[in-house]
Amino acid sequence: MNAIIGFSDLAQKHVDDPARVKDCLQKIQVSGSYLLKLINNVLDLARIENGKLELHVEAHDLEAAVNHARYIFEADLKKKQLEMTVFCELEDRIVFCDLLKLKQIELNLIGNAIKYTPAGGRIFCQVRQLGREGAYGRYQCVVRDPGIGMSEQFQQHLFAAFERESSGVTTGIEGSGLGLAITKRLVEAMGGTISCESTRGKGTVFTCTFSFAIGTEADLAGEAHRDMRGKRVLLVEDNALNREISRELLEGEGFAVEEAADGDEAVEKLWQEGPGRYDLVLMDIQMPRMDGFTATRQIRKLPDP
Repeated sequence: MNAIIGFSDLAQKHVDDPARVKDCLQKIQVSGSYLLKLINNVLDLARIENGKLELHVEAHDLEAAVNHARYIFEADLKKKQLEMTVFCELEDRIVFCDLLKLKQIELNLIGNAIKYTPAGGRIFCQVRQLGREGAYGRYQCVVRDPGIGMSEQFQQHLFAAFERESSGVTTGIEGSGLGLAITKRLVEAMGGTISCESTRGKGTVFTCTFSFAIGTEADLAGEAHRDMRGKRVLLVEDNALNREISRELLEGEGFAVEEAADGDEAVEKLWQEGPGRYDLVLMDIQMPRMDGFTATRQIRKLPDP
């Protein structure tokens, strides 16, 4: 936050110097991304520990999901002069799982491997099917790196929140000590297990195991991307900055966007426009005058079903 405020001030002072402003904006973006990640991690951990974590289980192609990792980290690997090899050995590649949380686990483990591996190293990510029991398959994910490793003492509380090993080698490496704590809780929420083997100076191996219901190609049919061009959405949000960003994102996907600044205005718009005007309403929850829950109840009471 200090960096964001500081570089914002610098940009305003050098508004007539495009190169300086561009440099400040790039640093603000990097700092903002890190701050957002930190806030999301804290909120994720709070939700998990308060029993608010929900799983959204649908059919997904596990092999395709694993292979996406190499594209996501392509820039990071190139920047650190690292190589990553991904292996998939799957008899049943279509499974029912919460793909977003599975990807979060995968990205946390691979991200750590990249972070703690010196230039020139090779990271391995392997996903294989251990077997099949009736309608369920047993799957194992292994992420191996030749990085700096961890001491035996630190490994005893590796998955505790806000824990980071303090040593000369880790000095200057960005991190909050939340990634592995969240990863372990996500793995366990999905009915899996996670373990770690590490030797200081030689590298680290993380191993996760899961049991997933097996699906078919037919189960994937409902996951196709929908074309949103021409669909009209009513965006209900009291924060003007959030509305501006959301509008840009929605219009980029082809939506026609109309806005309402609070629940009262949203209900009035739906009442005046009548049925068929909007394909979708995106409703904020906390708003002045009328909150999102109340507005939704009022909308559902309108004459047209």
